[in-house]
Amino acid sequence: MKNQNGWMGSEKQLSYVLQSFGADQDADGKFIVTGGISSFMGLGDEIIIDDTAFCFINKEKKNINSLLYGTSYGLKATVISCF
Repeated sequence: MKNQNGWMGSEKQLSYVLQSFGADQDADGKFIVTGGISSFMGLGDEIIIDDTAFCFINKEKKNINSLLYGTSYGLKATVISCF
C-alpha cells in the first residue's frame, strides 16, 4: 500500500482554482493536467487528487495540490492506493 497527500473536493472548485491561477488550456479550452485525478463515491462531481497531479502555468509544471492547499476549497486528504 502507498499513502500520498491529497485533496478532496468538487470538480467546480478545481476548475475555479485552475482558472484563477491561469493554468494552461488546450485548443478546446480544457485544462492541461496529468497524474492522479479521479472521481469517487459515484457522484461524478466529487474528485480526489493525489500528489502526482500536475497542471501547467505558462508551460511550467505545477503540483495541483500545492495550489489547492492555499485555498479554502475542499479538504486535505490522505490518498491510499493498493496499486
